[in-house]
Parts: sequence; C-alpha cells; structure tokens
Amino acid sequence: IPVLLPGLWRGVVRPVQASKLLTSVNAQRAETLSSTSIVNIGDAPPVLHVLTIDGQTISIPSDGDVVLINFFATWCGPCLVELPFIERIWLENKQNAKFKLAAIGREESVETLLQFRDKHGLTFPICADSDSTIFSRFAKEAIPRTLIVAPDGRIVYSKVGFMDEDVPELTA
Repeated sequence: IPVLLPGLWRGVVRPVQASKLLTSVNAQRAETLSSTSIVNIGDAPPVLHVLTIDGQTISIPSDGDVVLINFFATWCGPCLVELPFIERIWLENKQNAKFKLAAIGREESVETLLQFRDKHGLTFPICADSDSTIFSRFAKEAIPRTLIVAPDGRIVYSKVGFMDEDVPELTA
C-alpha cells in the first residue's frame, strides 16, 4: 500500500482537488464579473472613439468588425500575464481588416504607456484612460477585463481576471 499511495495521490486525489479549486475560482470570477459589470454579454457596448497612444482612432463598436477590448494596468500582475496572449492574438489577426483591438490602460498616462509598451515589446493598439472615463462605461472595478464585440455590435465574450484556460475560448 505505501508504494501505491503516491501514485494514487498524483493520479486521482490531486486532479480532483485541482478540479474543485478551478471550479471555485471560476465561480468567484463569474460572481466578480456579474457584480462589477455595467455591460454584459448580449449588450451593445457604449459607443466610443478612443485615441491610441500613437494618435490613431478606434471606434467601438466598429460596424461589421470584431473588436477585442482589454482593460489593464501596468501594475497589475494578472494583466502582465495576460498581455502576451493579447499580443499573440493581435499578431495572428492584425492583417484582417475586420478585426480591431483596443487595449486600454486604466488610470494610465500616455507617457507611462509608451514606456510600458517599449519595455514589454508590445505592438497592439494601446489607449490611455487616465481618469477611468472609458472603463467606467464598462465596469465599476476589476481588471484585467476582456470583452469581444461581434460584427453585429453585441458583446459575445466578457471575462474578468485571467487564467491560461481562457486562451482557447478567447482565441476562438
């Protein structure tokens, strides 16, 4: 039996515990999303014209386009983990004329975001939201927050926080 217990622990008990923990974390994320969101899946996002730190304008929603919106902050640990995945999605889709991306730095200045972009080698469009005016039209609190607006102008994806398990759904 002592020989079998470690294998049983690794093969059965630990995966069950991990599954329960993941279920609990996802339930907490869903509750946070529900209690902090101003717009939800199925809603139209607020109509916005945001200016990137490079002076380009991005319209939300963008008629007939898919728009990925990501709210982040330079000091946010989960944001720093998520942003390389956002970069990968950008690189895979930036040539698609029907795809737009707006990463919005909540309570961040243009200067800070320029330095942050250069330090982390990011190439996707970044917008400053120094006074949280843009963010406050989507949510009360909690970042990172990622939304996708479908070509029909409705939100089809909305998550708060970030876990590696989000990547396949976000990419799809």
